[in-house]
Amino acid sequence: VWSLGYTPVTGDEDIDIGGQRLRLIFAPGRTDGHMALLHANTHSLIVGDHCVGQGSATLDIRSGGNMSEYFKTTYKFLELSPHALIPMHGRVNVWPKQMLCGYLKNRRSREANIVKVIEGGAKSLFDIIAYVYSDVDRRVWIAASSNVRLHVDHLAQQHKLPKAMTILL
Repeated sequence: VWSLGYTPVTGDEDIDIGGQRLRLIFAPGRTDGHMALLHANTHSLIVGDHCVGQGSATLDIRSGGNMSEYFKTTYKFLELSPHALIPMHGRVNVWPKQMLCGYLKNRRSREANIVKVIEGGAKSLFDIIAYVYSDVDRRVWIAASSNVRLHVDHLAQQHKLPKAMTILL
């Protein structure tokens, strides 16, 4: 029997689907309501769009994306020590620690480059993107703009931006 009813969830609930137990995990960052699922039997983590098969995830600034929360969620996933990561795009990853640490390293590198270009005189979002994403196909720069804005917010929260910064975002 299928139910079309709505059941609100907050994370940390267990659900049973066809005899398979899944733990719901609140995973904000990419969006403010992002969730992941941990399969109990295989200890595989379905990460949704938090990780993707190739490249890096785009956080959605219009749907509550938050870089600080993204970092926290990535660390939470590391603490779970899953045996595999299952992204919504790309292949299953059987080296989850390597993938998650790679995501953290990439985000830290992007933030270091953002600070560098701002200290070098960048005055606009485009200036930052052109420098930080110079090695990336320009067709993804629009999507990258969301990540850059969220990185700048994250750096501001940590008081890591130049004091006289008057950048136009």
